[in-house]
Amino acid sequence: KTISLNSDPKHISSWVKSIRPSLFLDRDGILIEDTGYPHDPKKLIFLDDVLPILHFAKNKNWHLIIITNQSGLARGLFKKDALNHCMDEIQSWMVENDLSFDRFYYCPYHQNGKIDEYRKKTLLRKPDPGMFFQAVQDFPIDWNKSFMIGDKLSDQINNLNLTCLLKGQNFVPSKIKERTKVFSSFQKILHYLKTC
Repeated sequence: KTISLNSDPKHISSWVKSIRPSLFLDRDGILIEDTGYPHDPKKLIFLDDVLPILHFAKNKNWHLIIITNQSGLARGLFKKDALNHCMDEIQSWMVENDLSFDRFYYCPYHQNGKIDEYRKKTLLRKPDPGMFFQAVQDFPIDWNKSFMIGDKLSDQINNLNLTCLLKGQNFVPSKIKERTKVFSSFQKILHYLKTC
């Protein structure tokens, strides 16, 4: 259930007591190989090296939430059904590994899109925080103890007290934000999370 100012006080109390961290995950480059707008569920390449991080978060009872820009919809490269089929495949892969994501949020919009309904500038598109605002309405999230794992500078989310863990090695140092940490491998990200 979502929370609002009109919610029953008992529901609000239960919500507050259930607040816990979330591990937010980019999709392409973190869960699956970024092959350039991947959209064929039969061609997804899963990144098994991330699984120990997901198990760590599960054992900590953290939310597992996927946050992904999907401008391929706006660019006319694929349709929503293809995206949903891919997400079903990712969930199946996770279930096979005794995992499950709680929710996935995606932004189909891009200001230079070819598809009229998706051609616009929006706060939903990372690095803006719109999708995270949606998540906090749907889940009781402790922002100060949550993390975002991504592989692009746009995974450094604006205006949120959220630590971003970037996987990669070729980032321009001046573009790395104060709350961002850069790692060369999933193993090093896991080691960092275990020491927090």
